[in-house]
Order: sequence, then C-alpha cells, then structure tokens
Amino acid sequence: MFEGQPVDLRMTEMILEEGFFDDTTYHGEVYSYDEKKEVMYIEVKEVLPLFSLDAVYECSVVNDEGQIQVCEGEIEERFWSKDKNFILFLVQKGFYKNC
Repeated sequence: MFEGQPVDLRMTEMILEEGFFDDTTYHGEVYSYDEKKEVMYIEVKEVLPLFSLDAVYECSVVNDEGQIQVCEGEIEERFWSKDKNFILFLVQKGFYKNC
C-alpha cells in the first residue's frame, strides 16, 4: 500500500516532561507496512538517536494514488540493518486523507 513511498515525520508531543521537543521534519521512505498490525518500517537517512522513543509523531505519506495521508503514532524501535537506518513506527490514530 505505502511501500517505496516518501514519508515525513514530525514530533507533535513529548511524553516525558523532561524530554527534548524536536520540531524538525524528518524524511524517509516506507520499507514495509502491515495494515492489520498497524506497523510501518521506515528507512531514514538521519542518525537514529534523533528519533525519540518518548514522543508522538505525525506521519505524512503519499499513497498509491498520489494523495497525502496522515496518521499519528510512536516510534517503537530504532535499528540498523547493514548500511540502512530503520524505525519501527506504530500507528495509533489511523490514516486519513489530507484535504
């Protein structure tokens, strides 16, 4: 559904009171998306520690029809796989079309 599509991630809320709010928009590409589990693996170019595990992110992705869809969720995990950086994004508020 979203595999190979560009993604923008932007922090919208910190969960920890002492956390650092980062208003940077990060770019990536959907590696895989499991619609049933609402889990998305996203390949990113940025250094992985920049992504907080204690924050809520807005995720904007282009669907197969070229429309932007938006959801909210949290980053469950950050990991390296050979020469690529990935994040595991858990969708919490499902996708809706950005009108």
